[in-house]
Amino acid sequence: MDMSCESLFTLTPPAAPRRKQRPAKRHLSMENQENQDPDINRKLTFSPEVKAEEPLVVSSADSEQQEQQKCTFHQLTRDGGSVQFWRSLSGLQDCGWTVPATQRRSAFWKLLKAAVCVILEKCASHLNKKNCLGCIFEMGGQLSHSCLSEDVQHFDQLLKDACHNLKIVPLLNTCLYVGASLGCFCLNQNNIISIGKMIQKISNAWSPIAELKKVRELCPQQYISIAEKYLAQSGLENVLDTFL
Repeated sequence: MDMSCESLFTLTPPAAPRRKQRPAKRHLSMENQENQDPDINRKLTFSPEVKAEEPLVVSSADSEQQEQQKCTFHQLTRDGGSVQFWRSLSGLQDCGWTVPATQRRSAFWKLLKAAVCVILEKCASHLNKKNCLGCIFEMGGQLSHSCLSEDVQHFDQLLKDACHNLKIVPLLNTCLYVGASLGCFCLNQNNIISIGKMIQKISNAWSPIAELKKVRELCPQQYISIAEKYLAQSGLENVLDTFL
């Protein structure tokens, strides 16, 4: 009996099965390349829309404030710190009077009280118009304006809100430009505290409107007029954005 001389250990194992080969990538023909959408990459790739930047609109109040903030000490000393220098910054070039040097402290205190009275009155008036539908939609008939028929209690509450939210820095800036234009700017810590107490007294009064009227009557009319003139400029029309 013939037996093969090869053993199980010498037999060659069968070849392992091969994995199925992927088909080769098909290249686009010239015809398909011509028909291909040229914007296909833009459509398949997400790209957020970039909006064009809107031009920055600067109000007259902001532009005037920026001009005032650009003023340097070099310009101040070059002009000798004169009253005319401050009047050009505050827009009070036609102011025809100046406080004597011996009356600066008392004059500045009178100016502070006058400025507070004028600012509070304007703020209360603007708050009243802000809540009036007739003023908002610019209606012509007086019956459409609730701001003309409100009672005293309504104005008392508006004045209380104005006293509660009145900002310190804009008020002091107003007194800086007006006071320096009159040659009587001499602010100290006692002035600030006294103004705070006066505003608190008006707010806590039984009738804030009557209390404000009493304080205004004690202020000289010339200080009331110059404060009104400064606040009536085009850059300070919206007192709510400035002082509240």
